[in-house]
Amino acid sequence: MKGGIQMQPADQTLATAVITETTDCLNSCVGKIKHCLAQLTDEQVWWRLDEGMNSIGNLILHLCGNLRQWIVAGIGGAADVRKSLGTTRCKRCPTRD
Repeated sequence: MKGGIQMQPADQTLATAVITETTDCLNSCVGKIKHCLAQLTDEQVWWRLDEGMNSIGNLILHLCGNLRQWIVAGIGGAADVRKSLGTTRCKRCPTRD
């Protein structure tokens, strides 16, 4: 096998099972997040109780960045490119469109 590790059949079966279960779990989580966000207005998504706190939208952006970094770049080998909002919390934030 060029540039990779040859897996034994049992190892390949385990790897396939882990990938399938992980994919199902992540898809389920995304569905739950979308369901919850669909019940909120954009104003509610970006609302913060206090200047020093994060909004739901900021937490979602952070989660997306982490998933891209860990899964797409870390496991998938893609370039790790993060679009940071900087050190301040998002004040003029994107809408769902």
